[in-house]
Amino acid sequence: RVPSGVRFDEDEKAFFFSEGGDVISTPLATNPWALRSVTYSAWVKVPTEPKNLAWLLCQSPDYGWSRALTLNDYRLGHVSIATSRYWDSGLGKVPVGEWCHVVGVWCCDAECNVYLNGVRGEGTTANNGKSADSGETLFIGGRSPKDTAHNAANYVSDVAVWGRALSEAEVQVLYRCGRPSGPGFSSDCLAGGERPGEEDFDFDRAVSVCSATGGGSTAGNRTEQLLRSPQRVPNSPSCPASPARELPPIWEEATGLFWCSTGLSAYDIPDGDEWQQTFREAVKSSQVTVQRRSLQRNTSDTPTPGAEPSTASRPRQTLARHPSDPDQRAVRAAHTEALIRMTSRPGKQARVQGRLMAFFRFGGAIFATDARCPHQGASLCEGEIGDIEDMVLGKRYYVRCKVHKFQFDLTTGNVLEGHCPPLRTYSARIRHSVGESGGLAEVEVGFNDLGEAYFCPDDSGEDF
Repeated sequence: RVPSGVRFDEDEKAFFFSEGGDVISTPLATNPWALRSVTYSAWVKVPTEPKNLAWLLCQSPDYGWSRALTLNDYRLGHVSIATSRYWDSGLGKVPVGEWCHVVGVWCCDAECNVYLNGVRGEGTTANNGKSADSGETLFIGGRSPKDTAHNAANYVSDVAVWGRALSEAEVQVLYRCGRPSGPGFSSDCLAGGERPGEEDFDFDRAVSVCSATGGGSTAGNRTEQLLRSPQRVPNSPSCPASPARELPPIWEEATGLFWCSTGLSAYDIPDGDEWQQTFREAVKSSQVTVQRRSLQRNTSDTPTPGAEPSTASRPRQTLARHPSDPDQRAVRAAHTEALIRMTSRPGKQARVQGRLMAFFRFGGAIFATDARCPHQGASLCEGEIGDIEDMVLGKRYYVRCKVHKFQFDLTTGNVLEGHCPPLRTYSARIRHSVGESGGLAEVEVGFNDLGEAYFCPDDSGEDF
């Protein structure tokens, strides 16, 4: 069903959804009860940077962490999928002003993935809510009708749902062929002119739920001219590639650590002092209004009718501050809004020796931690960093999680605010050298020992 609040743009050959506006709905059950594995696919173009969470596709009703494909949900890594917890897809924000291909893949018994323009993000597991409800629908263009927190302004076309998990090669087929409704669609997207058979890509199991002609739902949509052996898609700027080959670790007797190259340059990591100053300005300019509670008179405080006023003044009652009171919630909301407004992340993420790590820099000091918050796995590279002046310990540096605002010491990993396990930290340093293009400042991280990923680099499962 296409409501009147959603218009079809003839120039873009796509549906246009307004911010906080209506959505398209189609009767389709995609929760784990109906489909243990499922793939959502869509082409989308955002005219301006989304101001809210920008959910693109979502099942309804919500059974608790229902399956959804998102574009700007910072709790999930922006371009991502809803699973059963906060996590970081690693894909970052969707590019503005250009058509992008977004795909979400869910599997009940295997890894779930999300793709942006053929590039696969980090994998995760899912435990989405499920139900045998026969009246389930799929919303296109947001989470629900008139949802100001989740529905963003964008163009959407060529939405499809598969009743299975597409492979990475199949997702790249869809991206390489281009947007079927767009002028750039190529029917000659085969490598060597070969056409895969049904065993390679069963498109008959696809359901097109948002056609380019605005005609609504069609089933059994068949797509031809597919790529059997797609080439690797260039990496998205928001998801940089890891080094093709890691340099071997170097044991250093003086420190008692194995020093490993991260593939990062210190110049690539934002300076924490500059980032902190920009963030503070973003907090000040946020539009969140801090409202303070006023204590209302209780009936027991009302003077007794006819009684003489007491000469002794009663002590004034005050309400103790609590993290749940409105002004604290407003401060947290302002913090979140400021993070959304920031155009750059405070740190860089890299996988070193099989470990996903976050790197931050203050001047010439490098800090390395686990990439995810120990509370519920949110990305720390999308949080806040800053410094604290301590009269005893001197200046200390911290990172604050973007979701529940837990604060961790970047040196020790101790929890400075909140209640959760400490953050794992690592020794890090800058190794200066001279290369063909001038001076280099390579970031290295030190490990007490090398994990299984170093000694067993392949996943063949063979014993030698």
